[in-house]
Amino acid sequence: MKVPLLLKLPRNNRILFFLTGLIVFSLSAVKAGDTVFTTPPNTRAWNPAYMQQVFLDEFNGNHLNTDVWAIDLCKSRGYIGNNEGEPNNIKVSDGSLKLTVQYEPANIDSNCWENTNFVSDYTTAEITTQWDRFKYGCFEAKCFMPRGDHFYYAYWLWGPGGDGYPSDGFTSEIDIAEGTEWGDGTNHEMKTTVHFWSQDSGEVKLPKDWTYGYGTDFEGDWHVYKIIWNIYEMIYYVDDAEIWRRSKYYTDMDTTTNDVGMNQIMIDTPYHVRDYFPNDEMQTTFQMHIQKDVPLSDLPVSMEVEYVKVSQYFLSPEIDCPEVVYSSGIATLDVDSTATSISWELSPANLFTKTGGLGKSAQIVAVSDSHGEATLKYTFKMPSVEEFSVSHDFMLEIGTAVNPLFPIENPESEGLIISPNPAGKETTISIAILTLNQN
Repeated sequence: MKVPLLLKLPRNNRILFFLTGLIVFSLSAVKAGDTVFTTPPNTRAWNPAYMQQVFLDEFNGNHLNTDVWAIDLCKSRGYIGNNEGEPNNIKVSDGSLKLTVQYEPANIDSNCWENTNFVSDYTTAEITTQWDRFKYGCFEAKCFMPRGDHFYYAYWLWGPGGDGYPSDGFTSEIDIAEGTEWGDGTNHEMKTTVHFWSQDSGEVKLPKDWTYGYGTDFEGDWHVYKIIWNIYEMIYYVDDAEIWRRSKYYTDMDTTTNDVGMNQIMIDTPYHVRDYFPNDEMQTTFQMHIQKDVPLSDLPVSMEVEYVKVSQYFLSPEIDCPEVVYSSGIATLDVDSTATSISWELSPANLFTKTGGLGKSAQIVAVSDSHGEATLKYTFKMPSVEEFSVSHDFMLEIGTAVNPLFPIENPESEGLIISPNPAGKETTISIAILTLNQN
């Protein structure tokens, strides 16, 4: 599209134009239900490099901390056993939690959901955090998941629910690592999935793209399972390697391959929105159950957990510092309001008269005639007592800064300056205007 550009230049002003780039106009059709961002996402609020620990259990000692964990004594989710507590099925020893399934014929217990009794030949294990519930952040556990065709282990998040817990009308479930059977029970694998429950009508069926199968590669050994979750995306990891992700926004129709992550969102672009995305505070749950047809020779069998922790986002820090510092200058740190013990350091040390100090304001003073590449680094602590840092690279130069846009007055010439001149058959400009009053 060619757009005529009409300029009326007052005779008592000088106008200086710089030709610097390309102006692109793009219009895309927006469908009902799509989202268009007019400003970029606030990535400072969701930077995974800046999360502080808010929950940790390393399972030290010789018993489960029941001030933190509730033991589920209801019928197991494998539907053939009952959840039992210490000492037979739940143990803490040698630095790990052990959840065990055992063959115990003809035991009688309760079905909590149906308020009935039942007879089972198995006992199983399940625990959940009583009051520690969190929304958004990093959820991580180091687990040993046993290998077996009918084992129903799981590390998962669930909410809302429980005594005194506020309800928003819906519940979320995030299975970070779960052993499951497909169809007739002959196909077993580890998977992760998301569920959505209406408290009025039960589970709301989500599309298949909310489930991802891991196969059985991670069974029979220790691995670290985690998700990093914010309002835009959920990213799943095993041993710090990304396995898969689901995002709230996506492009085109193929939802399995066109996720749009937080850092990929562009303004003025329409994105499809998934009907559901987890938005509840979650309690953490571990379970070791079995499903039908498990061979008795495989029992007892245990799932183990070495540690579980949750970290949550805080406002990521930013340094306000010139890209070029001429002999001396000042830099400041914009940091979360709960940060303490703030200090700064300059390097290389031989370039500066003072190499560090305390507080958000850094005084940059160069040694005489010093110049070169330099780094300003801030460190601080958060209420978790964890230490974090942020750095900024800049150039140190000799002399003083001048305004490169200040024009040289030329009273003999007036009008519009274009470079190159003459222009080509297609000329695209972005304009920087600086006006000098000639009165």
